[in-house]
This record gives sequence, C-alpha cells and structure tokens, in this order.
Amino acid sequence: MKIYTKAGDQGLTTLFGGQQVSKASELLQAYGTLDELSAIMGVLISHLASSPLCSNCVLQLQAIQKDLFILSSFMATPPDKRTKLKIGPLTEAEVKQMEEWIDKMDAELPPLSSFILPGGHITAAFSQLARTVTRRGEREIVHCNELMPEWKVAHSVEFTNRLSDYLFVLSRFLNLKMKTSELTWP
Repeated sequence: MKIYTKAGDQGLTTLFGGQQVSKASELLQAYGTLDELSAIMGVLISHLASSPLCSNCVLQLQAIQKDLFILSSFMATPPDKRTKLKIGPLTEAEVKQMEEWIDKMDAELPPLSSFILPGGHITAAFSQLARTVTRRGEREIVHCNELMPEWKVAHSVEFTNRLSDYLFVLSRFLNLKMKTSELTWP
C-alpha cells in the first residue's frame, strides 16, 4: 500500500463514512492540533525513556497518547457513524485517572508561590510546550462544539482541560526529579 494517495491534493479530506471536508475546517484544525500534541508528547517520551526517575511518567504519557487517538477518531467521525468505531469513547475514568496522577505528583512538589515560566530541564520545557498546545486544542474543541453541537465528543473539553493541568504539574515534577530549578516570575 502506498503512503500517498493524492486524494487530498485539492485541499479536502475524507472523514470516516465518506464525507469530504476542507482541510481548513475548524474540525480538522482541532484534531490536527491533537495530532501535533501527540507528536510533542512523543518527543517528551523519547527524552524521558532513558531516565529511571520517571518511568511512570512515560507510561502515563503513552496512555494519554492513546486517549488522544481515541478523541481524534471520534472527532473525525460523523456522529451517526461513531457506533461503527472499534474503540470506545473517552469516559470520565480517563479524566479521573489524570487527576490521580496530578495529585500524586503535586504531593511531592513545593507549594506554588509565584508564576512558573516554561523552561528548566529539557523535559520540563517540552511538557510546558505540550501544555500550551493542549490549551490551543481545547479552545479549538470548544469552538467546534459551539459551531457544530451535534458533533460534540463527550468528555473532550474536560479531558483536554485536565490534560493541560497534568502537563503543568508534570513540568514542575520533572524539574524536581531532574534537580533543575524552576524559573519563576516575579
């Protein structure tokens, strides 16, 4: 099978079920951002893979990448075709799982007393980059939900909102584990 099909050369893509939409559509912007986010998380995972200090972080991030694929798949599928997907939708369980991970990391961190600037250890910086892309994805999902409420994917906003929290706490946790000072302001 060839990688290139030339089917999208005119600026359209085909959703599951055959519907064609512009590659510039709000929907494609949103799940394209989730794809970008997953790629950034892949870079973060690659940097963490050699560190025994954060093996749980790698497993968590890989689980989140899989959840991002689920979310993207549901977003790319018309609502009347979603029952044909061979995967289940995101549930509140994925959101709760991230909350547990956040609480566990946060318990080891010093209390916040100022703003944290992105940076420090390279892994913390990539976590902050992933956080900002998550926030963009969340805004795009909310925009899609407002434009096309019938396409709304359950728990998509809660999931991305919690994911940005997770990535913020992860960045602080990584700086702590890597013995790198956080950059604060003021």
